[in-house]
Parts: sequence; structure tokens; C-alpha cells
Amino acid sequence: MGVEVSTNRLWARAAELDIARMLFVNMLDRERADFYRALEQIKRAFGPHAVATEIPIGVEQDVEGVIDLVDMKAFRQQSAERGGWSEIAIPEEHAERAQEYREKLMDEICEVSDSLMERYLEGEEISHEEIVDALKEGTTTARSSQSCAACDAQPRHLAAARRDRRGPPSPVKHGAFRVGEVELEPSEEKELFAYVFKTRADPFAGRINLLRIYQGVLSADSHVLNTRAHVKERIGQLLVFAGKDVRHVHEFGPGDIGAVAKLKETRAGDWLASRDEPIEMPRLKLPAAVMAFAIQPKSRGDEEKVFASLRRLQEEDPTIDLHRDQQTGEQIVAGLSQVHVEVVVDRLRDSFGVEVTLQPPRVPTRRRSAARPRRTAGTRSSRAGRGQFGDCHIEIEPLPVGEDFEFVDKIKAA
Repeated sequence: MGVEVSTNRLWARAAELDIARMLFVNMLDRERADFYRALEQIKRAFGPHAVATEIPIGVEQDVEGVIDLVDMKAFRQQSAERGGWSEIAIPEEHAERAQEYREKLMDEICEVSDSLMERYLEGEEISHEEIVDALKEGTTTARSSQSCAACDAQPRHLAAARRDRRGPPSPVKHGAFRVGEVELEPSEEKELFAYVFKTRADPFAGRINLLRIYQGVLSADSHVLNTRAHVKERIGQLLVFAGKDVRHVHEFGPGDIGAVAKLKETRAGDWLASRDEPIEMPRLKLPAAVMAFAIQPKSRGDEEKVFASLRRLQEEDPTIDLHRDQQTGEQIVAGLSQVHVEVVVDRLRDSFGVEVTLQPPRVPTRRRSAARPRRTAGTRSSRAGRGQFGDCHIEIEPLPVGEDFEFVDKIKAA
């Protein structure tokens, strides 16, 4: 598909936040997929300094491996398992193209450093570590507040066919990050500040919060403060997700991204810190739900389980709207599209083991009175030999169209 609208939006947002960026070209085994066409689109969209670190071996469904341009080595995929790659000689039919794109890569790398440029022009071999360090420098954005001899006005960008083993530059190179009145430095010696950017609903572990460390160190089996709820949270195990695999670590430092399970009050958008500091990221304005369905459990007795599971999914995805229609009594689930709601149904089945049916919600109807009914009621009582009575006369008539809500407001106010 090449560069899409969402790619441009994310790139612009990263540029606005002054974040180093890299690009990943995926799905090269799909029909009509073309890595080199995608690379040219990247250059047109984001600048001529986009450079590939790997190129594919084969096209479309015949893609069988990649050529690593950093070390000039070829790898073929033997199986779909992690690590199922073996090193092979660069195929002769791809040798010329590999050398061409290796030279383009080295041209960009050498522009990062004058000393590298001189050595490269003199024919001296550039080591793997030097190339990797130059790539990291190249993905660092130039900032007006900090001059950088290794950067020019445009950051270098890289595109990867399979994976990028070199990683982005250290957050230390970005320097301090200001959130409101608080300035956070990527230093392990400072007090902890970690931002929870996503909440996941797991059927076994419960609520899992994904976070990024901006300052300080977050250790396992420690206590932190939630700056929104003003409560202390206990940090148990620290988790790192790699696809379906999960591993445990002892601590996270500045720039690390990981997860913590079973926090009681913490959700997406919260800060965890060493002290109760008033700090808040700008809130995203989420779109309102536009497609609604009435939802019912397929099995009787699953009502409580269904709606408890929906509440957990709502914590993960705040664009899901779940409410009861007061007029029809139906439970309504709404999302950004029909596909969005269908994905919610699939998640209920696959993750929480409950099945539901979707139906169009009933539309409540109201009838308008055409006459003016009049009712009279009276009451009489005797006290100390004296009779007391009272009469009440009520007359109802329809209001003009458009004044119904004003009438309801008056009743509520009364």
C-alpha cells in the first residue's frame, strides 16, 4: 500500500514531539508488494535521506529472505518459528543490487561524521559498530535548542524489510522532556516518573498497564504513587512483551517500555511517580461512537459475566460506549464502526469465553395528545367537628413541536 494517511499523521505527530523515527516496510509477501516502490514513496513523503538497511530476496509470495546491508550478509527463512533464519551467501542475481543499496546506505552514514567520510573515501573499512552508531545518530532529530555536529537540518530515516536490530537512539540524546510545569530528564539518578499509555484487559492477569519510563528507575516489588488518584500502588512483577512471549525483568530505566499487572487504581493516562506531583499529559480528544447495537448473551445466566467483560474491554478501549437505554431497557454497545463492534464481540468470545448476539436497537416511540383532557379531583376531611375540603383541576394540552424538552426541564425544576 505504501505511505498511507495514518503514516503521515503519525510522522507529523512524532515530528511535533521531536521524537526520532524509523520506518518499517511490512507484508512484502503480499500480492503486488514492492519494497523498492515503497522506498521511493517514503523518500517523496519524508525526504531524500530515507535509506534502507535491508533489502528483500525475492518478490511477493516468493520472498524467502533478506540481505543485511550493514554487514553484507544474506539470511533465508527456514521456518516461521522465532530464530528460524539461517545465513547464506548473497545470491548472484541480487549481488549487484545489494552493492548499489549498500553504497547508498554508506553515503548517508558517512554524512553523519566527517571522519567517517574521509575514511570511506580512502577505501578504509568501516566497522559494524561504527555503522550502527552512525545509524543511531542519523535517526536523532536536530533541535534548535541543541546544536549537534552529527546532525544536519533533516534527520536520517531508515526503512527495514524484515526487522531492525540496531534500534533507535538513546532517549538521553533527546534531553529533557517538559510536561506542564515539570521537566523530566532521562536520568536514573532522578526521581521516578512513568507514564501509563495503554491498559490491556487480560482474562487471566486482569488489568495490565503498559508504561514508559521518562525519569528515574522503576523496580519490581516496590511502591509508587498514582498522581491522579493520589494513592499508593504496589509494583509486583515487571513484564516485557515480545509478541506472544512475556519475560520478567528486575527494573526499567529511562526510555524503557514495559508492563505492570494488577494495579488497583491505575489506568491509561495516569502517571506513576516517587512523589505526588501534579502532572498530566495533554488528553487526546477521542471520537464519539457512531454505530450502536443491542447486545444480549446467548446463554442465560451469562449477563453478569458479559457486562463485566465489556467493562474490562472499555478500560482498554475508551471509544467503546456501553450503556442501558432507559426507555427500552436494552443494553447498548456502540463503537466507531460496525467492524469495531464486531471486533468487540470477537474479543468477548476469544478472550473471555462468552458469546453474544447483536441486534438493531429498538427505537422508542411517543404519541402526542390531540385533545385537552381535564380532570377534577377533591378531598374532604373532618377535624374537631369542622369540615375541610379541597379541589384540584388539571388540564393537559399538547405543546408546539420543539418545546418538549423545555417542558421536561420545567417538570424537573419543579
